[in-house]
Amino acid sequence: MINKAHISKVLDDFGAEVVRQSKLNIGATKTVKGKKRKIDNTGTLRKSLDYQVKVMPNSFSFFIEMEEYGEWVDVGRKPGKGIPQKELMSWIKSKPIRLRDLETGEFLTTTKSRMNSLAFLINRKIREKGIAATNFLSDPFEKAFKDLPEDVIEAFGLDVEHFLKTSLSELNEKYK
Repeated sequence: MINKAHISKVLDDFGAEVVRQSKLNIGATKTVKGKKRKIDNTGTLRKSLDYQVKVMPNSFSFFIEMEEYGEWVDVGRKPGKGIPQKELMSWIKSKPIRLRDLETGEFLTTTKSRMNSLAFLINRKIREKGIAATNFLSDPFEKAFKDLPEDVIEAFGLDVEHFLKTSLSELNEKYK
């Protein structure tokens, strides 16, 4: 017989640790190709991270909740597909981007036309090269999963890959 209170406590600790580590990863500044990059531009993704655990007599459910785009930030984006123009424009406006004249090096005034051109160029680069994965959620999830007690893993026949995919697919269904 599975001890419901034990399972609930273990999964609650698991969820809290995954979310805590994920939030730390999102807030960290990383160097990518010689440039410092921050994963979470506005703090929205970090604030949206949460988890839910529900333990039933013969099963349990575990969900990680976050903004819809969080999965793409975690796993990256393969070449061939761009980002919706509206979302990209919103991201550009939130960044401190200032355009320069290539010949003089002077800053240019920001116009709608120039921002649209910038968005087009960024999107073209994303379609060509994709976006690298950050694994801000996957890495803490896998690390915490390895620390789950054997009795919990054996009781439910857990597999880390299946567990993570199921949690993320539930997230996708919720936000579609």
